[in-house]
Amino acid sequence: MNLENFEGFGAARNREDLHAHLKAVAHWLDFELYTLVIAEKDLAGNYKFASLSNAPDAWQSRQNDPQLAIEDPVHTHLRESHKPLIWTQDTYVQAGAGPLWELGAPYGYKVGVAVTFPLGAGRKLMIGIDRHQSLSSDPAKTVGLVSALQLLAAYGQDSAGIASMFPTKPLSNKQQRVMALVAAGKSNAVIAEILDISPDTVAFHIKAVFARLGVSTRQQAALEVERLGLISPELMI
Repeated sequence: MNLENFEGFGAARNREDLHAHLKAVAHWLDFELYTLVIAEKDLAGNYKFASLSNAPDAWQSRQNDPQLAIEDPVHTHLRESHKPLIWTQDTYVQAGAGPLWELGAPYGYKVGVAVTFPLGAGRKLMIGIDRHQSLSSDPAKTVGLVSALQLLAAYGQDSAGIASMFPTKPLSNKQQRVMALVAAGKSNAVIAEILDISPDTVAFHIKAVFARLGVSTRQQAALEVERLGLISPELMI
């Protein structure tokens, strides 16, 4: 492994580039899973999260759950500290969050290493690698893992573009139409009638947008799609 993937991470132009470089570094370190999170704290002290990972599909929706992130001790450590974290099941048990570890373990989240770097303006870049095998007991290898992730995060911190990549893929036309009506204060039943689709389909699209944006309420989603310019102006009501 040379510096190419570290430098490429900092110079990434899109999410696909980020995936490629994160995957290369994670695999070089012998880890199957990787996660990148941008955490943003507003003036009221509330957090919004946007993430990118290669988590199994069945775990993606849970991983993008803001409430789960708030309760997770690894996430909490990274939000509140600048120190790297090497975590195991004990990390969760000692924090009284053993059931959260049990939720993630079947998907490969048994142990991991995570680091965080400030991006300014209340934002943090958090990067973690995870796997199901136990970590090495060799201190030198542990230091090497942390150092590699800190180097990767340093390149990311130096990139003005990474934080603006969430999300980069546009919402589908149907998602845009649904969210334009959500932003206008319409209920699911009214939206279904206007768009001639079922209320269940409306709920499906809203849930998908929630997961994409890392939000949990209609108001948060409406604010985010407006802030990120995800709805075509002609669809706005």
